[in-house]
Amino acid sequence: MNRNQHDVPPPTDPLDHLATFIRRQGLTTPALLTLGIVRPLGFVAGQCLALVQPIVPEARWQARIGQMAADLEDEATWTRLENLLQ
Repeated sequence: MNRNQHDVPPPTDPLDHLATFIRRQGLTTPALLTLGIVRPLGFVAGQCLALVQPIVPEARWQARIGQMAADLEDEATWTRLENLLQ
């Protein structure tokens, strides 16, 4: 059975999903340039999210914000996203 691009289920990993979305929109080059500029601010952005996390009213959003903060502070996440886009 032939499967075309529309039959392939979307990735379940948020980083894979983001990279797939960026590629489909034809924004790979601008995204890579933006990553190079924004990457040094990842730690600061993660700390800002960590400050906001306790005041978010919904528990599931608190967990997501905590994961996003950890991802922003993790150098391996930035590298993985760049690799997914290349």
